[in-house]
Amino acid sequence: MSIDDIESSDYLSTPVRYFTFTMGNRVWRYVGNSSQPISLGVDVYRPDPVIGMGELSMSMGEAPPSVQVTISSVSDVAKLYIPYMPADRMYVQVARQHEEADPGVFITEFIGEITSSSFDESNGTCTLTVKMASAALSRQVPWPVVSPTCTYALYGAGCKVDREAFKTVGPIAGGADSIALVVAEFASAGAGNPMPQEWFRNGYIRHAASGEVRYVLDHVGSTVYLQTAFTSAEEGDEVEGFAGCSRLRDMCTMRFNNRARFAGFPWVPNDNPYTQNVFGTGAKSGSGGPLNLEDSKFFSRNR
Repeated sequence: MSIDDIESSDYLSTPVRYFTFTMGNRVWRYVGNSSQPISLGVDVYRPDPVIGMGELSMSMGEAPPSVQVTISSVSDVAKLYIPYMPADRMYVQVARQHEEADPGVFITEFIGEITSSSFDESNGTCTLTVKMASAALSRQVPWPVVSPTCTYALYGAGCKVDREAFKTVGPIAGGADSIALVVAEFASAGAGNPMPQEWFRNGYIRHAASGEVRYVLDHVGSTVYLQTAFTSAEEGDEVEGFAGCSRLRDMCTMRFNNRARFAGFPWVPNDNPYTQNVFGTGAKSGSGGPLNLEDSKFFSRNR
């Protein structure tokens, strides 16, 4: 029997939903309306007593369609959202199956990215807001801007720098549970490069065991200062550090040898048209007298 035959009437259907949460190379699988683990192909889904998905929310504005996914507050997925949002993106795939359907017959109901979370300890639930993944396809062409700094994401499709060539691996020597993470190998990470100073600033650190990723705010010697601390790291754990970029042309050229793909425009004038006139000096409006164009800063700079 097909799913279409079963769902022709609400009274005939007994849907079971399978939830697959993915963050990097980590996967968690849960099933609702079940007290026992259920296998779907080679994947095993653990029962969660409260997991479920609400109605799809849509609007006439620019906000993408979204749903509310409820899960136990003590689940492994919910625990990742207790201190703060994870640094890496988490995606959810929801599949629907019926007991009356033929074995192996199911449909994918929803795929999206978790954008926010909230907890209700009175009933032990965590509510995740999930944005439909297809919303990312609404903008077909990137929005380039004229900026002194590069608009590409480091190691991304536009930048094309090989992150493995700028990776440093070492064990945590201190600060495993704080934002000041100490790794001895980080002190000499940029040795031999034309721009070794603050090697990991604007880069990121990845905890090898859990896959957690943290953005680096600053780097001094063997210490990197993270945006948020790791939740499961311990001293001795291996971490991977990836060099950062200031997105300025000199760094792109000297550190990464990637000037051909630099997407910035360093010649953007620094003059503010809201506080200065079009020639870069004085007030926004003149005194009424004639302007001496030959002596202006604008012409002397752009000839």
